[in-house]
Amino acid sequence: ELRKSHLQALVDSIKAPSMQDVTKFLFLKSYKYAMENDIVNKNYAQFVKIAKKEESKEKKPFTREEIDILWANVDNVKYADLVLILLYTGMRIGELLNMEKSNIHLEERYMIGGSKTKAGKNRVIPLHKRIVPLIEKRMNESDSQWLFINRIGAKLKYNSFTQYHWEPIIKLVGNEHTPHDTRHTFISEMSRLDVNQL
Repeated sequence: ELRKSHLQALVDSIKAPSMQDVTKFLFLKSYKYAMENDIVNKNYAQFVKIAKKEESKEKKPFTREEIDILWANVDNVKYADLVLILLYTGMRIGELLNMEKSNIHLEERYMIGGSKTKAGKNRVIPLHKRIVPLIEKRMNESDSQWLFINRIGAKLKYNSFTQYHWEPIIKLVGNEHTPHDTRHTFISEMSRLDVNQL
């Protein structure tokens, strides 16, 4: 009984264009299965329109003053420590949210990251001494296998973090930033210090 208008309304209710793509893909696969099994005879999913993706915003590194504001508020703003760890490691946000405590070696000051290298191997991520206490505090706050957890103790999800926690942190620093700006900040700082990429 579903029609194109029902599917379109659901897709339109989703803010993130990438999630709209995923939802339409699911519709298309579902209709393919339904047609192969004579459940429906028309694929309404093919008519669903996806919002045009906004052109990616210009990369804007965090300033030293903004980073100092985060440090000054690290104990009273939820997940400010997460942003600082991103800034000091250059990790992608998804990589940090998927970080298991078993991959963190505080005494040797490194973490093992996800497989984004050309060879598909895990990366060794050095830890700046300033963020070690932040990581140590997170390691000790629960028995979860994950470094960052939500209020019910489950792994913190990207959508939840960006939807509910990113904006208050960014309002604090008084400038617009995307989560990827943390990585751009790290890369810019490494270039300034003439640290070569391996």
